[in-house]
Amino acid sequence: VFLVMAVLSIIVAYSGRDALRAFHEEVLAPLLYLVLALAYLRTRVDVRRLLVALFGTGLLIALLGLAQYIFFRHTLLLENGTYRVHAVYGSANSIGLLFDYVLPCGIALALARVSMRSRLLALVGLLIMLPVLYLTDSGGAWVAIAVATLFVFALSIRNRRLVLIGGLVII
Repeated sequence: VFLVMAVLSIIVAYSGRDALRAFHEEVLAPLLYLVLALAYLRTRVDVRRLLVALFGTGLLIALLGLAQYIFFRHTLLLENGTYRVHAVYGSANSIGLLFDYVLPCGIALALARVSMRSRLLALVGLLIMLPVLYLTDSGGAWVAIAVATLFVFALSIRNRRLVLIGGLVII
């Protein structure tokens, strides 16, 4: 239903070209990635490998952002009176968007029942990413990461009754 409605929205859109681009970026491409993931990620090892690669990508972008801030300050973008790190992206908000996916994965890894070495590596990666997230000055990313962090913490609680009661109290 979602896909059909998204296709129909292109027809009635004011700007067909912009609607088609948005359809591709926000509907079709993510659905194709989901189909690929469902088709090829068969085992827990496959999923773990993919999540580690995603976390590694975020860490690499964070290191590039730190390098830009420390060594290449003249390349920082001035937006809304603030110099913002953008690394390899055209906008600092793109780093925030990547971190919206990466940081909750790192937090989940730090809370997971894995080896202490894996937890420490996740914490070190998170400690490198947080200053870069601050340097992007992306308010939307902070909000999204805060909500995702609450979600990860709620899922890490083993007592489901406590989660339900806590959720009702917060609501």
